[in-house]
Parts: sequence; structure tokens; C-alpha cells
Amino acid sequence: MDAGYFDLDDILAEQQRLSGAFRIQVPDMGFLESRGEQHLLPNVKVDLPFWLMSSLAEKDLVALDPPKCFNQQVRDDIVADPAAVNLHARNPYFYEFGLRVVDLMLDKELHQTLERGFRGRLGLIMDIAKTPNIRIQLDEFAQSLDETERELLMAGQVAATAAARWQSMRKGCFKVRG
Repeated sequence: MDAGYFDLDDILAEQQRLSGAFRIQVPDMGFLESRGEQHLLPNVKVDLPFWLMSSLAEKDLVALDPPKCFNQQVRDDIVADPAAVNLHARNPYFYEFGLRVVDLMLDKELHQTLERGFRGRLGLIMDIAKTPNIRIQLDEFAQSLDETERELLMAGQVAATAAARWQSMRKGCFKVRG
């Protein structure tokens, strides 16, 4: 979350759009919605980037709608079988964005769902990383990973390769006497 000002994943996660309605009239901002009004009227829905909507929500200027990528159907699917859900199709930054939404909307249920989904998928991700034969068989699952999971998969693959290299070097170093 607080990886840094210049972290590309943070920047991209905060570009995800949120829907909400202004609680007040906003002068000269009617262009944000399609009616052609000069002013943005109260209770008119707009889609804006997370970074902007979160600032407006903290000042209580907008009422936020839960993001579609975290609707009840997605939550139910994650609880039923985390590995079967294509998170990347829902949002490439599913977990990163989800944690920001949890903090902003104080949604404890979403936090529990994200944690359950992450834990449910992590073992399979590590199995894919350390077993080359599985990588080919589970290519569809690998395509469903969000960016956080893809980083873990790559780190696991690097670690598995390094461990295999270390073990192959070790074989020639020790000889057992009988």
C-alpha cells in the first residue's frame, strides 16, 4: 500500500474508477456527466478515479457506491472457490485496489473476503511456481492472477530456480563413505 510515491502499481491501482454521487452542487463541473448542464447537481452519479473520489469522500462531499469488481456475486464466488475466480478480468489490481476500498469504505466483510481469497489462492500459486510441469497445465489459472499474485508467482519461480541450482551444485560436493 505505502510502497512509495513512484510505485507504478500504486499509481495504476489508484487510477481505477469509483462511482458516486456528489452531496452538493458543484459549480462549472457539469461536463463530468452527460446531461450538458453547467453545474454538477447533487445526487448525480459520476465515475472518477479512486485518488480523486477518496479525497472527496474523506471531506464527505460524495456518497460512494461499492465498486462492481467487489459486488456480492464476486464475493460469493471467492468464498465458494477462490481459485475459480478470474481476478485479473475483474480488476488487474484486485487486491491493491480492494485494500484501498476497504480503508475508504470501512468494509470489514470485503477485507475478510480479500484475505480468504488471497490465502485460498496462495498455495496454488506457489505450487505452480515450484513445479514446471504444473505451469503448463494451469496456464488458465495463471492468466486469472491479479498483479500482486503475478509478482508472487515470478518471485516463487526465481526462488525455485535458485533452489534447484543450489541443490544441483551440492550433489557434487559431498560424498558418502560406506
